Amino acid sequence: MKKNTLLKVGLCVSLLGATPFVSTISSVQAEQKVEQKVIKNETGTISISQLNKNVWVHTELGYFNGEAVPSNGLVLTTSKGLVLVDSSWDDKLTKELIEMVEKNFRSA
Repeated sequence: MKKNTLLKVGLCVSLLGATPFVSTISSVQAEQKVEQKVIKNETGTISISQLNKNVWVHTELGYFNGEAVPSNGLVLTTSKGLVLVDSSWDDKLTKELIEMVEKNFRSA
């Protein structure tokens, strides 16, 4: 089996400034393609999009200085249950995100 290396470069931004970071993930194996499913709330401020069988990305729109700014995190399905990686902008959006996950991932 061929080993692949994925180099991820990103930018970590805080209120005090920006800090660049680099991380390496080894032995990345391709998953079977999954038809991408997207779950959205009624107002369109939260969406949960399937990346593969066990990984979903959640995106919420928060407002900063009057501008809509997206916030992202992950929902992982594991043999032991669900894992929420990073919550949303505020308690209200986080509560709605958790309710959406509980409603849509009951059998996961």
